[in-house]
Amino acid sequence: MGAWGAGLYSSDMAMDLKSTIGAVARLPFDEPRLVEILRETHREVADDPTDEEHTVFWLVLADQFEKRAIASAEVRVKALAIIADGSDLRVQKELGLSGADLRKRTAVLDDLQRRILAGPETSKPRKVLRAPQPYVLEEGGIYIYPTLRGQSINPYMGGRMFDRASWQPDGYGAMLIAERGRAFDYLAWYQPLVAAAGSRSRPNIAGLSREARWVVAEPGTLTAAHYKRMELERLDTIALSKSKVAAVLGERRPIIACAVADISLSNAMTVGLSVPGLKGITAASSTRTVLEGLGGLQD
Repeated sequence: MGAWGAGLYSSDMAMDLKSTIGAVARLPFDEPRLVEILRETHREVADDPTDEEHTVFWLVLADQFEKRAIASAEVRVKALAIIADGSDLRVQKELGLSGADLRKRTAVLDDLQRRILAGPETSKPRKVLRAPQPYVLEEGGIYIYPTLRGQSINPYMGGRMFDRASWQPDGYGAMLIAERGRAFDYLAWYQPLVAAAGSRSRPNIAGLSREARWVVAEPGTLTAAHYKRMELERLDTIALSKSKVAAVLGERRPIIACAVADISLSNAMTVGLSVPGLKGITAASSTRTVLEGLGGLQD
């Protein structure tokens, strides 16, 4: 479970769920649909009362909904039942929470119960996405970007935080967008393949197509502002075979995770400057599928 205290958010799952709720609350759906989406993201926990994180799921959901003025009869009923029957406290005790911490946990639950009972029965208006997030990258698009010691420009360091004049690149990275989509039809995500080795000079499409070794990297998100800051440039777009792409990508963690948590593609765009042994590739990428050339992805 990864619990580290008596608070409602004293576990890895609780913190992850909090972030997920924040993203899902932006979707323009009614309350039952929001709850169903959140259950889908943690189905094994939400629907299994014997799971040690089951009570945490519904209590965090109730807490976040109350704070965001989202009214759900289902969430209200489940959370109040968990508090009333003491099931959460029993689980926490079994997990090793001390007597003092159990008393703190009881106070947390009492406060949550009070707020749930005092909460409105109808939701207040909330800010939601008016349309699906636009795509920034093309499926099959091959993109290059400047790097310094294998690192791309940090897109979060814009304006006065980043002195571009003093940031002198010593090479280029490249990535291919093998797949793209939208979580819940709204939140855009991309699945990249990153060239295993960087180039000292600006690469061209012919060299990348024939000579590059491509590594399956982690999926992520990208905004138009980050595209511009990272100085991405599309060299070309190639036609991809859906079946061949699926075979290369293999099993991956759920794409929804990166879209909901808004994990930037920049985390996966580090490259090495030498190919032998794939040295310079991040530890997460070095064990992933390596594709020789791009023929294995095309029709």
